[in-house]
Amino acid sequence: MPATDSRQQQMFPKLTQPEIDRLRRFGQVQRYAPGEAPFVTGDVPGMYVLTRRSVSVTRHDPGT
Repeated sequence: MPATDSRQQQMFPKLTQPEIDRLRRFGQVQRYAPGEAPFVTGDVPGMYVLTRRSVSVTRHDPGT
């Protein structure tokens, strides 16, 4: 079994509402429209906490 399988919960924990409320003090709430990129390659995004919906991670190579 790959190590990532056994560490799934550590990499992507499901936070409780009180934990999310505590984290809000250290960041800001952002909303993104469908198709809008929250960051692009080369940016240093820091940490994101998804509270609703889902996200698709894709890579676009303009050279192809």
